[in-house]
Amino acid sequence: MMGNAIRVRLDGDKELMAKLQRLGNAVEVVLEAAVTAGAELMRDDARPLAPGPEIETETESKSRTRVTKAIGPTKEKWYYIFFELGTAAGVRTARGGGYFTFMGRDGRLVRVKSIKHPGMADRPFLRPAFDKNRGREGASVKKVRDTFKEAIDVANR
Repeated sequence: MMGNAIRVRLDGDKELMAKLQRLGNAVEVVLEAAVTAGAELMRDDARPLAPGPEIETETESKSRTRVTKAIGPTKEKWYYIFFELGTAAGVRTARGGGYFTFMGRDGRLVRVKSIKHPGMADRPFLRPAFDKNRGREGASVKKVRDTFKEAIDVANR
């Protein structure tokens, strides 16, 4: 998973804070549910732009006051980072005087000391999903806000 985090800060007056306090220990559950809902919206926006559908969300950390979700490719698809950021052209030389070994087109193993890589232009999929969902009017932010509002309304009935 990618190590970038999105931070959401709740601002409100004394009345809002009092309503949140009435949730008691449930505020931790609501916090995780709200952040998860927002992260899943962002993940769903990234998937169609990604080289494959293997984009997931994962809880990186959580405490009573903070939940951090990572959004990115699965561990098996670690190389999607090259699509997101691109790569530079250049010659790659094997370390320590060794060789690169790979399967040739004819099925035989080929050993070479260096490979000329043409580079690859970036085709971002995470950044556009983040940009679409951030800010006060972003869908993820609205989802987090709506999840909290619903929990507060239920707790204050």
